[in-house]
Amino acid sequence: MLTKIIKSWIKENFIISVLIILSFVLGIFTYSIITKEAFLHTPDPNMVITVIMLDLIVLLALVILLGRKMIAHRYDVGVKGGLYKKISWMCFIAGFVPTVLVAIFSIYFFNFGIQSWFDKRITNVLDQSLYVAQGYIQDQNLRMKQIASSMADDFSTLYYKITEKPELFQEVLDAHSDLYTLNEAIVFKRTTRNIIAQSLLSFAFTLMNIPDSDLEKAANGEIVKLEGGKNKIQYLVRLPAYEDAYLLVGRMIDQDILNYIDKTHGALANYNNLKDGIYHLQIRFSIIFILVATLLLMASFYSGLLLADQFVKPINELVDATDKVKKGDLSVQVDEKEGSTEIDILVSAFNMMVKRIDYQQKDLLLAQRALAWSEVARRVAHEIKNPLTSIFLSVDRLSKRFTNQVDDKEGFSKYIENILRFSGNINTILSEFVNFARLPEPVFKNFDLISFIKGLIESRQIISEDVYYEFNTDIAQLPFYGDPDQLNQVFINLFKNSEESIRENKKQAKWIKVKLYKEDGLLVCSVEDSGVGFSADLIVKVTEAYFTTRVKGTGLGLAIVKKIIQDHQGSIIIDNNEHGGGKVVITFELTKLNESKSV
Repeated sequence: MLTKIIKSWIKENFIISVLIILSFVLGIFTYSIITKEAFLHTPDPNMVITVIMLDLIVLLALVILLGRKMIAHRYDVGVKGGLYKKISWMCFIAGFVPTVLVAIFSIYFFNFGIQSWFDKRITNVLDQSLYVAQGYIQDQNLRMKQIASSMADDFSTLYYKITEKPELFQEVLDAHSDLYTLNEAIVFKRTTRNIIAQSLLSFAFTLMNIPDSDLEKAANGEIVKLEGGKNKIQYLVRLPAYEDAYLLVGRMIDQDILNYIDKTHGALANYNNLKDGIYHLQIRFSIIFILVATLLLMASFYSGLLLADQFVKPINELVDATDKVKKGDLSVQVDEKEGSTEIDILVSAFNMMVKRIDYQQKDLLLAQRALAWSEVARRVAHEIKNPLTSIFLSVDRLSKRFTNQVDDKEGFSKYIENILRFSGNINTILSEFVNFARLPEPVFKNFDLISFIKGLIESRQIISEDVYYEFNTDIAQLPFYGDPDQLNQVFINLFKNSEESIRENKKQAKWIKVKLYKEDGLLVCSVEDSGVGFSADLIVKVTEAYFTTRVKGTGLGLAIVKKIIQDHQGSIIIDNNEHGGGKVVITFELTKLNESKSV
């Protein structure tokens, strides 16, 4: 159930984030469609409708999700509700005021700009621009018509010379083409469409596109304007002195001028259309401005809600965790995030505080349990010690008095040995009880801890030749203030436990590694082995009194070790190393240990 809720929350927040980003993109895009277009071009209606529909869809989705979130938080009280609502409303106001102001001024300046567009002077300028452009085209047409007429007259004047010398036709045509800067000039026969003469840049296929109606008009003596294309002016005229001879002249119009004329036509047409629908345009654009402003407002408000979630969520987690701690659950921890904000520091401090309280409470319980067990051990040892002494004395007398009187001497001796052996085991257990119950106060004195540990390792290496010991430290000499006898008991116990664990593992690699180093005012000593290690359920129990996994174990070894370490201002951690074997880490607080020396 919790996993589904988390997945749903992540999915909803992802959708919200996408909608917020989309709303800002659509808002900017919609605004650019309205304002970026030049005065001579209106926005594409289909595009505007599509963008507005997208704006409405995103706005509706934001309103629905916003309503859901507000309903979800309406019953929240205390920190969960109050702080969330305050931050949400602050974000809403912070986004509402500038958005409304921008929308109002945008609408005002837009309407003001619309009015300035349709000023009478602008209308006159556009009309005059169109008039100038049209006048240029008319002037070019008139000049070309005059050129065609003039060239026809010149050819008529030169009729006799050209008749005597036909090659003059081409020379005269080239001279006139250069004189009048014509792009094309062709003299041809109507009936056969054969070319008599043509300029350099003229093409024969031009004659194929001349309609018969235009040829008929030219035959009747008219100077006919041909439809040669938008960027070309062409005129056709008959040469009256010649039989079946016609002249076609043409000139290209500058493309930049044509583009300017097209823009002028388009601008004037758009201008007139806008002028006719100015009132509706103002209403539509005002609605679009309001829509975009509302969309951005919803997006900013929802961003504020997400921001409030980010602030309030860790505080809510702290409140919930504090409530659990109040009810006695000290295992609670608040998820920490990487960061250095005040909330991150507060969460980290809270987790450390709860861990320390939990650790101290467990230590207190263990101390109380150890105290209770020590009292039990003292009384049990006292009650059993006396009859056990009597048993030893009685067995000794039985052995001396009846050994020679019984028939089965071997069986009798075996029974006597069993009684002595089991009584000895009981006596050993009682001694452990007494030692635990009456563990003496440590006698502190200064000694070199490095040579002390090296000596212990050398002695254990002699006893356990099959186990390889390794001691690693960067410290040459380390004066230490402690009880050598009790610390000897600590390390011997740890080494013996490691040796027994290694033999249980039955691996070829048999090693014990001891490492000693200083770190942040602490002295750390770790003991690792290649044994079987500790199971997860035993790690938290192995230092408890009377807890053991061995048949002949008393469960007091590590409990005594822990007590001695605590008396030396230290702590012990039981764990497994990366190879699967056991790992014991002892940490001494040197500052506190030296302070106890002065006391």
